Amino acid sequence: MVRKAIIEITLVEESAKRSNKEIANEIFDALSDGTTVIPWCGKVEKVFVTET
Repeated sequence: MVRKAIIEITLVEESAKRSNKEIANEIFDALSDGTTVIPWCGKVEKVFVTET
């Protein structure tokens, strides 16, 4: 069984100056590198954990 987490966040206002793809890539890269800070994160809205 695999467990997955889905994190829903609100981005900071400055994110409006960047494309969605750029922001997604930056967040993915930061999390893949083990960074504990999510770039562009203003507020964590929800966290879901699922089992597949």
